[in-house]
Amino acid sequence: MSIIRNVTSLALVALAASVVACSGSAADDSAVANQNLNDGDCDANGTWAIKIETPVQWANSFVVQGGTGTITNWLKSTRTANGTEITDVASLCGVSVPDYSSQAAFGGEKYGIQFPDALFESGTLPTVEIAGHLTGLAPGSSFASDPAAAILGATMTSPATDPWPANGAQLSAQDTDNDAKVGVSVDTNKSAGYKNPPLDAFLSARAQRVYTAFRQVLSTQGTISTCNRVDGSGTIAVINNKPAIDQHVLGCQRENGTDCSASEYKLLDSAAPVYKPSGDAVVTMVRIPAEATCADIRAIDFATATGDLP
Repeated sequence: MSIIRNVTSLALVALAASVVACSGSAADDSAVANQNLNDGDCDANGTWAIKIETPVQWANSFVVQGGTGTITNWLKSTRTANGTEITDVASLCGVSVPDYSSQAAFGGEKYGIQFPDALFESGTLPTVEIAGHLTGLAPGSSFASDPAAAILGATMTSPATDPWPANGAQLSAQDTDNDAKVGVSVDTNKSAGYKNPPLDAFLSARAQRVYTAFRQVLSTQGTISTCNRVDGSGTIAVINNKPAIDQHVLGCQRENGTDCSASEYKLLDSAAPVYKPSGDAVVTMVRIPAEATCADIRAIDFATATGDLP
């Protein structure tokens, strides 16, 4: 009866973190942009890898044990600079969300969600445009981004400001990954020690795949550490008195390969952990070659990366 607020928050969402950065490599940048740079300035144009690590917590419920963890998002961004104004066009390259457990009355089972790597290599995921602002172009300058929303599996008129509906049926669902299933399809963790989430109180049926929609709204702030690296933090927006790490289960697939009934996936949705940020996100951006893949980005050691990685 436990469930998956798999998404994660993307967060997703977290794409808003891809705000700003600069690069000392000018070979691929426009001549006009280079003409406006002074000695010691950075050129923000280029391709950037971004990692966003958001600490989260969720409360005890009748079904799920409370816990803490980290939602991690990887992104690839193409950045364009006009003076100290920055525009990022970013796409998601990976998502990792915390595991969680059911209450003892439901077996104390451990559940996990896995976003397929192929999802991010498919080229079907939407991009998000983020506006950023610099106080200068040299290392040590500050940056900030406007709040921006990453949304998958659904559409909204104003995703950065609209309240998330309490009922998933009120969403305008979208088959974002083009697999003929509503929302975005994610897999349950089937490793040793994990269980598929049950679809009834008797644990007689379980889900092996979940179809979900999620939205995360984030603004970022930080410092240009070097011309190839930016270090900062991210703040989750609060919309209608709720932190904007939002999700709904829109459907699922049983272990026998058939789709869940409405009552089954709605049970998953109602029983899912509700994530709240327990602190600011850690945002790290490093410059990469334009041809870098999402797999390359997920493999980067962001703690030590200096940028311009092969």
